[in-house]
Amino acid sequence: MMNTYSLKTTAHLSKCIMFLITIFLSGCNQQSNDIININGATMGTTFSVQIVNNKLNSNKKTLEEKITDILVGVNKKMSTWDSASEISKINNMPVGHWVPVSSDSIFIYSLANAVSKKTNGAFDITTGNLIELWGFTTNDINNVIPSENEIKQAILNVGYEKLLINEMKSAVYKKYPFKLDLSAIAKGYAVDKIAEYLNKNKISAYLVEVGGEIRVKGKKRDEKKWKVAIETPLIQDRKAIKVINITDHAIATSGDYRNYYEIAGQRYSHTIDPFTGKPITHNLSSVTVISNTSAYADAIATALMVMGVDKGIKFCEKNGIPAYFIYKQDNKFKVSMTRNFKKFLQ
Repeated sequence: MMNTYSLKTTAHLSKCIMFLITIFLSGCNQQSNDIININGATMGTTFSVQIVNNKLNSNKKTLEEKITDILVGVNKKMSTWDSASEISKINNMPVGHWVPVSSDSIFIYSLANAVSKKTNGAFDITTGNLIELWGFTTNDINNVIPSENEIKQAILNVGYEKLLINEMKSAVYKKYPFKLDLSAIAKGYAVDKIAEYLNKNKISAYLVEVGGEIRVKGKKRDEKKWKVAIETPLIQDRKAIKVINITDHAIATSGDYRNYYEIAGQRYSHTIDPFTGKPITHNLSSVTVISNTSAYADAIATALMVMGVDKGIKFCEKNGIPAYFIYKQDNKFKVSMTRNFKKFLQ
């Protein structure tokens, strides 16, 4: 017999997008003419760009227009909420066909495939059917828990190796009737695309954030690094648990505390385990990853949430990935971090 559950989430978070709710400590006390602030809504969440004003290539209107164009472009390629997007066309195509895609899409599919191989499938963009099955593609309050048989059937189509990628022809091939979902990497990629534009325009210091995924470059006017706070994974409260001093890196966090199910008092994260076909239920609450690009950090953080604390730490130490884990033990939050994460702490 099927049970029902209620989806508890803040506005827009039900669109199955991984969020790091980050507290910025980057430039609030600086004079307004020192920082150009550009912000708005995108991809079911918000974005914020802070640019240190060097009076060169810093026309705010031009920057706003270009950044908006970049975000719209990423959305048109990678949003499952847009029925006309590239990814929606792939999802609606029958199996056995090569589908031409843009250079942006082929890049992100290739990167996703590389992360999947590196994490032995803990990160997998072919889980769209499972995400849909569990109700994370709807804003409805009441949904139905999938049966074990439905989950088993959906898992049959999951597997990153079932998506063939031809980089030379910029096309992908569906071997099985899976659905792709890029929610755990697309926001990070949007950050990288904005950073790429700013770099080309010789903007030497900035902070770019989309839905909590971040990339920073250079230093502020006071020659200090950017400060970003990692949030304590509390549902109702927002407090900084640790502050990072950082520049020339990307930061991404994946967590289970903003978008989740509650069934008979049991909370289920929106992070789906590709191996079980179910939301993760272990004690890892959030993990923050630092890398060179936001897309990579975004994907790795998601994989670590699937792995859990012990496997995640071992994976990061083996691969030299700076990561900060917050987990629940004895009704208290505990933290663990990799050796090379400590250099970023205040």
